[in-house]
Amino acid sequence: MLNQPKFKSYFQVEVLESDLFLLFEKDNFLLSGGLYVLLALLFDGQRRVEQLITLVQGQASVTAVY
Repeated sequence: MLNQPKFKSYFQVEVLESDLFLLFEKDNFLLSGGLYVLLALLFDGQRRVEQLITLVQGQASVTAVY
């Protein structure tokens, strides 16, 4: 399990409303939903999973985050 999640450096991360786009030269990914956007804005490789859960408390359930 990741302790301090972050996106790989080769991804260009873009947010458009409630959609998260992960752009890569060979492929692109779309993750739809506010939880993806909420977490993506916090994935910096500095915060531990426990801190992320605390930060989204009240906006998402612990089970949804995991």
